[in-house]
Amino acid sequence: MRIIGVSGGFGHEASATLIVDGKIELIVEEERLSRRKYAREEAATRSVLACLRRFDLAPRDLDALAISWDSSLDPSNDRMIAADRALAAARGELGLDDTPAFVFDHHRCHAVTGQYMSGTAERCVVVVMDGRGENASTTVYLVGGGEDEDVVAASPLTASLGTLFAAVTTYCGFGYGGQGKTMGLAAFGTPRHDFPELSPDGLGFRCSLPAPGDPTAGHRAVYRQWNDICAEVFGPPRRPALSLSDRLRPLRSGDFAPHHADAAASVQAMVEARIETLVRRLASEYPGLPVVLAGGVALNCSANGRLRRVLPDVDLRYLPIPQDAGVSVGAAVLAARRLGEATRLPAGPYQGLGWSDAELADLLRRYGIGYHEPPDLAAEVADRLLAGEVIGWFQGRAEVGPRALGHRSILASPLDAAVVDRLNLEIKQREAWRPFGPSLLPDAMDKWFPVADAPFMIEAHEVRDAAMLPAVVHVDGTSRPHCVDDRVCSPRYVAVLEAMRRRTGHGVVLNTSFNIDGEPIVYTPDDALRTYFSSTLDGLALGPFLLHRSG
Repeated sequence: MRIIGVSGGFGHEASATLIVDGKIELIVEEERLSRRKYAREEAATRSVLACLRRFDLAPRDLDALAISWDSSLDPSNDRMIAADRALAAARGELGLDDTPAFVFDHHRCHAVTGQYMSGTAERCVVVVMDGRGENASTTVYLVGGGEDEDVVAASPLTASLGTLFAAVTTYCGFGYGGQGKTMGLAAFGTPRHDFPELSPDGLGFRCSLPAPGDPTAGHRAVYRQWNDICAEVFGPPRRPALSLSDRLRPLRSGDFAPHHADAAASVQAMVEARIETLVRRLASEYPGLPVVLAGGVALNCSANGRLRRVLPDVDLRYLPIPQDAGVSVGAAVLAARRLGEATRLPAGPYQGLGWSDAELADLLRRYGIGYHEPPDLAAEVADRLLAGEVIGWFQGRAEVGPRALGHRSILASPLDAAVVDRLNLEIKQREAWRPFGPSLLPDAMDKWFPVADAPFMIEAHEVRDAAMLPAVVHVDGTSRPHCVDDRVCSPRYVAVLEAMRRRTGHGVVLNTSFNIDGEPIVYTPDDALRTYFSSTLDGLALGPFLLHRSG
């Protein structure tokens, strides 16, 4: 049986997931192919086509199309209506008009994705927290164990942690998708407001701000009020920079307005506290069950790390693709179940498209690009990193989600603090204070971090002996580790870490996403070559081949 699930129902992060005979074979995010970050207002057209082409499928070969939003639950939502129209056009373009379609609730899809992409086979609690679903902003489910999903609690759209965080992000001048910047900026500020209007309520949240009864109108009215509250409590909003030089200038010297950093610190502290309260209550209500965090709010690395520290006895589970791009997985799994087919858990986050070494060599020859094939790629890359070089890294199947996990990465030495400015200002062309994280071998975790495993670079923890790894430690002394799983990660990446350990005594590299500011992570070999030649990267490891500025 062949099933494709799609996401993108709220105007962003479209994707497609292909299941063949109960196995998740491919997950493709639309932004990676369209090269428009977040794939705003895009249907999953390219993603679906990539799934069909990779497995040589015709539209008639599909048994079902699974849709991860249900516009009938909120007919006033113009974004879902637009997504319906875009999907209808895509189905016509792809020849899928006659393919049976199944429609599922958005948060239910998040919950099933949470179970599958966290690798949780047993019954578990999944907490879905995002900007909004059709009619809820936080939903708690009991999932797995061979049973259907049970809704335990749901919070109204007005009580959205994700919407509050997005409003503060806009207030801080970072714009759409800038929540990660707000999280990073929080380390420079002091919390001084708790946003008491959004408070715990049983196994969810409630909001006391006035709002009209229509779900979408109420949701948007609260968003505007959060912006007004920020201006009243903290001061004037930060004006978004229009040019790169304007964007970098105030941040190079750190003279951004302190009250914006305080706003970021305040919302970060508030979100951490609210999530902690909810998870504590869930752990008490359902003792012994794993708790999985899903939805866009689950991308908050600082909150995720804090939960591990303050709730060490709770079996917390995270996933590599908690945001809306992941719900195509849940939709496809739900459709398979409806058709009577069980779906197996995927093995790791490397579920995207990949290219063989032969395909990469053929591409380089066709383009006439000079390269060499080192007898020991890992050793040469490690030597170059320790000499101060910055290397693009393209291997195997692409990872899914917003974090580079050693298959589409930029690598540097974690020992050289000076590389941070070069990476931020020169190569990635973004704010100078943005932090970086390390990839490291499992046996190095105990040396540097207070946790034994963190496979998805999605939780921040205090770094031990931080002075020894200055390039991967934020101003607050934390970092987002990627503990490399050698069972699923590229053997070449593992070899680089081992080569670093032989040279330095610890297997650690600085690992950041292979892109420049405003662009999605590179996906295809062409993307990698384009980014390499248009940047000041010193080299590019493309499969077993090394391109270098020196020839």
